[in-house]
Amino acid sequence: MIELFNDREVEQMRPAGRFVADVLTALRAKADVGVNLLELDALVAEMIADRGATSC
Repeated sequence: MIELFNDREVEQMRPAGRFVADVLTALRAKADVGVNLLELDALVAEMIADRGATSC
């Protein structure tokens, strides 16, 4: 079943979408040959903590 959202719900989701975009941008900049996945994980964990967010 496809769930549809109204304009208010979409606006409430925008900050999370922007945060995910920021995380992906940071990962793209950091990811390279020789960078280990634990370093990338630590980067994301730090970004989450800095924003006061939680990870599920």
